Amino acid sequence: MLTYYINLILFFISLFTLIYFIYKPKKNYAFIFKTITSILFISTGIICHMKSPGDNYYFLLIIIGLIFSLFGDMFLALKINHKDGSLNKYFLYGVVSFSLTHIMYIIAFVHLSFFNFIDLLVALLLAFVAILVLKSNKNIDFKNMLVPASIYSFIICLMTFESIKLVFLLKFNMGTCLLLVGALLFIFSDIVLSFILFNKHHKKYLSAVNLITYYTGQFLIASTLLFF
Repeated sequence: MLTYYINLILFFISLFTLIYFIYKPKKNYAFIFKTITSILFISTGIICHMKSPGDNYYFLLIIIGLIFSLFGDMFLALKINHKDGSLNKYFLYGVVSFSLTHIMYIIAFVHLSFFNFIDLLVALLLAFVAILVLKSNKNIDFKNMLVPASIYSFIICLMTFESIKLVFLLKFNMGTCLLLVGALLFIFSDIVLSFILFNKHHKKYLSAVNLITYYTGQFLIASTLLFF
């Protein structure tokens, strides 16, 4: 477990260095440390599987999902058109990358349990309510990104619901606890990110909240490979 804890320390050092450069921009350091921190949650998953080899199919799906997240993080770091402050094509690339991440997670979670058509209906309802609540906020303006945001909301709601279902189907243990908390932190980070992206008057501290919840969630999901 020594390797795991060394990776954990490096992960949070990199994360808080990233947050520092988000608020104190200098050259491309924020992009560099964002990439390093994302690579470290991938290495977390690999280390966990090597320490406690489990279901190879689950391992493969989670690792592929984490790799898509790495690309998503890199794309979102380039999402702003500096000429007018609008979201550019890299934002859409990021949405696609993270959608693929959640699809990998959904398949992985369903692999440990089962899939039901009702799951789709629940996710659709949750996504509809989430978008409705966000749109009711006068400060939120999706502009031309409402459709991709709605599709992404459906996918992440399905991922979160599958993680919740898994806790009830399997024994509530450290593995399912890490998975559930990781998934909930992930969706919470995306809710925070929606305020950052679509509300010009968002609070500055939200960037730190978004990064801490997102990266902690990913680290916890990667750590489930110790148990499955």
